[in-house]
Amino acid sequence: MRVLWPLFLILSSLFVVRVAPAAPPSPRGPETREDQAARERSRAAFRRGVAAAKAGNYAVARDAFEEAYRLFSHPSILLNLGLARAKTGEYVEAEQNLLSFLVDDGGAAPEEQKSARAALAEVRLHLGTLRIQVAPDGARATLDKKPLPLVPGGVSEVRVVAGEHALHAEADGYEPFDETIRVSPGKNTPKNVTLDARVADADGASGPKADVAKVERSKSETPALATTPPADAGTSNVRAMGWGLVAGGVAVAGFGTYAGLRALSLANEYERTGASDAKSSGVTFRTLADVSFLVGFATAGIGVYLLLSAPASKGEGKEGSAAVKSAHLAVSPGHAAIVGSF
Repeated sequence: MRVLWPLFLILSSLFVVRVAPAAPPSPRGPETREDQAARERSRAAFRRGVAAAKAGNYAVARDAFEEAYRLFSHPSILLNLGLARAKTGEYVEAEQNLLSFLVDDGGAAPEEQKSARAALAEVRLHLGTLRIQVAPDGARATLDKKPLPLVPGGVSEVRVVAGEHALHAEADGYEPFDETIRVSPGKNTPKNVTLDARVADADGASGPKADVAKVERSKSETPALATTPPADAGTSNVRAMGWGLVAGGVAVAGFGTYAGLRALSLANEYERTGASDAKSSGVTFRTLADVSFLVGFATAGIGVYLLLSAPASKGEGKEGSAAVKSAHLAVSPGHAAIVGSF
């Protein structure tokens, strides 16, 4: 919005010339020295506001005009205050100031009134009206964390800057309501809010404490989960491992048999031909055969040990479950054996 610098200067001079000699009489009677001092301070604040507005410091100008109006409430100050607030984005307050100026200052010059109406029209391009009704009666509401004036059982009309706003409503014994609403410029935005009553639990409690109690009660009523696996599961795993080792040992021993037969074949070939590669390969296969037999026997032996030492499962008869079985694997250089009682 364009600020009329000549208007600020004209208003400043009018305030000094017109207000001072023709000030309205004090309600308490003739003007006192304190009243005169307050008016002089108001003039000084007004001049500071005009200077700040001319320099583009609209926030400083707004504060100065507010001080001037607080010290000496003359309607002419409201025009400057409204113009400064429009520049700082305080459109709701600017609208109020400009309306008050047009209503109260009947002696304002036509140019001042024309400028006020033009500024008011531009300010209203940024404003909309929220028509809100909240039930039940006695509910409280805020818009962007600022309290809203609610009419019990009726609709409240609130001037709001156009755009999105955070609406919150609450009442004792009811669930709170939160929603982001959008107010359109120059239009009425209706909003009806009906709060839901809080539902009490079986104990008669309601609200957050009741919710906590429900959670605690559900925890106590939930059966504990078993953390120890059944005995049969461990037995089955041991038996499965035992059979796997036995099968692996048999497979390794089978490879050792093949290696041994191959070593004998190469040895016969070496005796017939005397080929050095037959001798070398024969030694390799014989070594593989020896190692395979040793590993296969040891692996199968461990598997047999696990099968014999596993506890009896529930599916076995009483005799099997009552029998005591013990076994261990004895390994020594060139010898391995299963020792125990079965």
